[in-house]
Amino acid sequence: MTDTISFLLKVIFILENLNSELNVTLKKTEISAIILAGGIGKRMGRKNKGLLIFRGKPLIEHVIEKLHDQVSAVVISCNEELEQYRRYHYPIATDILNNDPSKTDNNEYNKEGNGPLAGLLSAGRKITTPYCFITACDMPFLPKTIVLDLASAIGDKDAISIKTRQGTEPLVSLVRTSSLQSIEHHLTSNRKSVKSWLATLSWTTLDSDSEQQFINLNHPEELH
Repeated sequence: MTDTISFLLKVIFILENLNSELNVTLKKTEISAIILAGGIGKRMGRKNKGLLIFRGKPLIEHVIEKLHDQVSAVVISCNEELEQYRRYHYPIATDILNNDPSKTDNNEYNKEGNGPLAGLLSAGRKITTPYCFITACDMPFLPKTIVLDLASAIGDKDAISIKTRQGTEPLVSLVRTSSLQSIEHHLTSNRKSVKSWLATLSWTTLDSDSEQQFINLNHPEELH
C-alpha cells in the first residue's frame, strides 16, 4: 500500500509540473512584432494607409505605441515610402516575392502580388525571437495587453488568433516564428490569405467580446 501511494504521489508530481510547463506565459523577450504596412489602400484612394493621419498622428504610430511595451522588437513590412517608415528606427522589410521578377514571373506565384503573406515571409526573416505577433498598420485601437493575452493562451500551438463575434482576426495573431517559413510553399497553391495559411498550422483562437478594439480603418471618413 505504501509503495502504491508513493507511486501515485510521484505521478501527480510529474503531471503537475508538466501542466505548469505547458502553461508558462511567454516572456516579452521571446516575442517580436511584425506590422504590415505594404498593402495598397484602395478604399483610401490608393494612399499609404500607415502614414495617414488619425487623431493627430500617423496610423502606424498608434499601433507602435500599443505594442512598444509588449514586445522586444518590431519589424515594419512596407514597399513604398521607405524613408518615412525608417524614421521610426525599426528594421524595414520589403516583400521578397512581390519585388523579385524571378518569383512574380513564375507561374507558381501571382503576378499581381501575394498580399500580406509576402510581407510576413520577408519580415519573418528579420525576426530573431521564437514568437512574433502579427498585425496591420490600420488597427489603432488594439488593446495594450493583446500580445500578453495571446501569449498566455497559446500553449503548445503554432499560432493563436483573436476571435470576436464578427469572426476570427488573422491579423491579430501570435505565431511561432519558425512557422513563417511555410508561407512560401503555401503561396505556390495560389492561396494568399493569412487565414488560409494559419489553417495549415496547429492553430487555436482566443475569444474576445471587444470587437471594436480590432477594427481596421478602411475609409477616409473613418479618419475624422
